[in-house]
Amino acid sequence: MLHVFIDESGNVPSTGELFVLCAVVTEDVKLMARMYEKWIVNHFREKGRGFRGEVKYSDGRISPAMREKTIAFLLGMPVKVYAVTSKSGFFEYLEYVTTLLTLVLGKNTPESMTLLLDNRSIKGMKTHQVEEYIEDFLQKDFSNMHVYVRMVDSEVMRGVQVADWFAGAIRASECGIGNYGELFTQNIILYKITPKNRGYREK
Repeated sequence: MLHVFIDESGNVPSTGELFVLCAVVTEDVKLMARMYEKWIVNHFREKGRGFRGEVKYSDGRISPAMREKTIAFLLGMPVKVYAVTSKSGFFEYLEYVTTLLTLVLGKNTPESMTLLLDNRSIKGMKTHQVEEYIEDFLQKDFSNMHVYVRMVDSEVMRGVQVADWFAGAIRASECGIGNYGELFTQNIILYKITPKNRGYREK
C-alpha cells in the first residue's frame, strides 16, 4: 500500500507568484507518523516553547536554523518527496494535483494507494466532487490501481503536516531563502510547470 500526502505553499498563482504543491510518499505510514510526532514534541512542544497543535513551516517563531534542522530530520524518515512548482497564472489547482500524481506514480504503479490532501476550497466544487475528480483521473490513467482519495484536516493528519514542511522549504529554497543545497538536490524530485510543458509524462 502506497500512502501519499499532499499540501501546498503559496496560492494558486497569478503570474509571478511562486506556487508549490508537494507530495510525501511512504509505505510505512505508522513509522513516519511516530518519528514526526516525536520530533515535534521534543523540539517544539516541550520546555515551554509555547507550540500547540499543528506546527507549520511558516510559523514565524521558528528560526531558520531550526527549520533546516527539521527538514534534514524529515528527509531521514522513510519517505520520498515530490513537488511541482510554477510562477504562471495559467493553471488551476487540480491540474497541479494531476501533474504531481503522474510524477509520483511514473512507470511503477502500485496495486493500491491512499491519497490524502489538505482540505481547501475550490471554486465551484464541493469536497466530494474534488475527491471524485481525482479518483476518476487515477482510474483512467492508472486503471489497475485501487485508490482511496480524501481531503482532510491537516490539524489531525501527520502526513499532510510533513508535506507542509517540505512545501514551505521548497518554496523558500526556490526563492533563494534557506540553506538546503544538496539535501534537496539528492532527495527531492522537482518538476517546474510552464505553459509549454504542462502535463508531466514519464519519458
